[in-house]
Amino acid sequence: MPWIRNKPVRIVMRWQLIVTVAMVLTLGLVWGFHGAASALLGGVVSIISAAAFAAIISRYRGSTAGGALITALKAEAVKIIIMFILLWLVLTVY
Repeated sequence: MPWIRNKPVRIVMRWQLIVTVAMVLTLGLVWGFHGAASALLGGVVSIISAAAFAAIISRYRGSTAGGALITALKAEAVKIIIMFILLWLVLTVY
């Protein structure tokens, strides 16, 4: 994730990956393949949408509060759209 210049966002994404792997392993042991697959797909949806958010906010170079707010709102909108599309895809395919 070298393209993410924001250190707090990088830390959050790293923890999302760690928790996703832990949940895949735990739910795989408790509920078998389908539990692990569900945790993996849910985690991947979250990680991909967070990566899109991070990519958008990492490109921001402005210095005004208004510009930062607009960038954050655009990034959140993209994140929600990506989550919606990926969840739809997971629910229709799996």
